[in-house]
Amino acid sequence: MPDDLQIWLMLGSAFLAAATVAALAGNAILTRRRLRARLADTTLGDGDAGMIGGGVFREWKSKLSSVEDRFVGFDDADLRSKARMEIVRAGFFSPDAAKAFIIIRAALAILLPIVGAVLIAPLIGNMTAGKQFFLALFMAFLGYFGPDSYIKRRQRLLVEEYRNVFPDFLDLLVVCMDAGSSLNAALERVGRDIAFQSKALATNVQLLVSEMRSGRSLVDALDSFSLRLGLDEAASLSTLIKQSAELGSDIGDALRTYSDEMREKRLSRAEERANALPVKMVVPMGFFIFPVILITVLTPVIIKIAAALYVLRHGH
Repeated sequence: MPDDLQIWLMLGSAFLAAATVAALAGNAILTRRRLRARLADTTLGDGDAGMIGGGVFREWKSKLSSVEDRFVGFDDADLRSKARMEIVRAGFFSPDAAKAFIIIRAALAILLPIVGAVLIAPLIGNMTAGKQFFLALFMAFLGYFGPDSYIKRRQRLLVEEYRNVFPDFLDLLVVCMDAGSSLNAALERVGRDIAFQSKALATNVQLLVSEMRSGRSLVDALDSFSLRLGLDEAASLSTLIKQSAELGSDIGDALRTYSDEMREKRLSRAEERANALPVKMVVPMGFFIFPVILITVLTPVIIKIAAALYVLRHGH
């Protein structure tokens, strides 16, 4: 790689790093000003200073938010809701998590090719222009699709965690309802207790309770709850409670039966994994354990045979 190109790439990476630091510092200053503006509004009430400070801040905040939405493509409501749902399923519940994810992915897609050109290419040695292009293309591909793979992996891990904890969640609901609590009160109590097993599930339950407090119906809140979890068991729970409400049957009895089914499914999944373990052990045993055993057993025999052949060939 020519020295001039390396110098320009180093200058570009330094500029991007400085721009990132400046953006973070600006965000910190903006947050501090926002807090001061809120305090000014609270202190001055409807006075001129409070109206001016709060109004100017809200105006600039609205403009900045609209610019960010256009930059990340959040001016489309469907895209915005889909991106936020994917991030929530991965366990990130901040309102700005989806926007931050898109910005980080774009920054990595830009910065990783520069890092590859500055750090990796000199270590490899002389590289042709085609190899440099493919290296930059690979790093850009890694920077763009790497965060998506991370989000998908977190979703799979959380779904597995939800599936393991969900029977205990239902058992706690049944216990609370048997003690005389309503379903709303039981959900609120269980949302606090289940945090010891799964913080993400507890956060989703708290969101469910907040939606019901804000006036949303139980069935709609449960539908949103199942969408956030991405779990079939949660969707079945929503359908079960909806049918129980329509038919007028006891929700506690329905939850008790459903909880028993979920515990049986969890036990069957554990048995299935235990039964599949011997099959999964065949490959590592065949490649790593059996060769070592064969070498340990056959090496003395091979040495003795070689010694005997040497004696027969040379006569002593």
